[in-house]
Amino acid sequence: MAQRHSNAVHEHAAVPALAAYRARIFYSLAVVGAAGLLPFAINNFLQGRFWLGVASALVVVGFFANALAMRRGRPLPVPPAILLSPAIAALALSVHDQGIIGVLWTFPAMVLFHFVLERRMANAFNIGLLLIVTALLPSFAEPRLSVRIVVTLALTILFTNIFSTIVGGLQSRLHDQAIRDPLTGAFNRRHLGPCLEQARERQSRNAAPAALLALDVDHFKSINDEHGHAQGDLVLCRLVETLQSRMRKLDLLFRSGGEEFLLLLADTDLAGARALAEDLRVAVEAAPLLEARPVTASFGVAALTAGERTDDWLLRCDHALYAAKAAGRYYVVTDGDVG
Repeated sequence: MAQRHSNAVHEHAAVPALAAYRARIFYSLAVVGAAGLLPFAINNFLQGRFWLGVASALVVVGFFANALAMRRGRPLPVPPAILLSPAIAALALSVHDQGIIGVLWTFPAMVLFHFVLERRMANAFNIGLLLIVTALLPSFAEPRLSVRIVVTLALTILFTNIFSTIVGGLQSRLHDQAIRDPLTGAFNRRHLGPCLEQARERQSRNAAPAALLALDVDHFKSINDEHGHAQGDLVLCRLVETLQSRMRKLDLLFRSGGEEFLLLLADTDLAGARALAEDLRVAVEAAPLLEARPVTASFGVAALTAGERTDDWLLRCDHALYAAKAAGRYYVVTDGDVG
């Protein structure tokens, strides 16, 4: 049940592993890199390794420029992929000029690429570096040592990918737990605010309509009192299944508290939202939510108006729901019907 709208979760909220921390990691890297690589760049020039010094200096300058920009809250002047391209050249020159000592630098570099770059780009950089080192090894290492170096570099690439996959899975699971109601699998109120703001932003930029549909299970307290809380929980789970079976993938269902739910309808005007609410009202009553008797729900509907705050939008929807309950329950009331 919770997986039914997993695509919507990722579209609206989920992010790739490490992506949320990549800017912080890159800032730390830029500061440390600019300060730490500067002595090596100078030493390369002093030792007569001109091109290695040039490549190292380009990396230092790029790190410094990006660190300064991030410190001031400005966009990066040099994208990480472009900045790290000279690093590949510097590593290749280091391996060519220094042999095994140069090879040692490739191991932390491979891990670093995986933390700073998007995964595909990191793998492309790492595989390219592996091929360069493999081509240079015969010039300074005997065959058995060369094979061991190639294997360990390949294993470094493999292990960083495994680590990224594990972290990504844990991150997705924790993120899912943070935004979902553990009982029903519907989204929780923590996830509601950002989604409402996103709908408001879409309307502001593209005049995209959006509507909220609030529903409350009628006489839910009597269900708990007469049949027990376990049956009440089962009713809520079956209710969510019923609602999800009639939702589009771009619609989002939230448990706002107790037996109350909110349905955020994208690209839907007031008339469309009311029509869906009427369909859901009938579907809920017909669904086998409780064996002993039918279960009904009351519905309130409100469409987002231009320039409206999300709190006001929610309040209008709540007022419509309260009006439906005050009218005797098992009704659909739109915000326009509330006097």
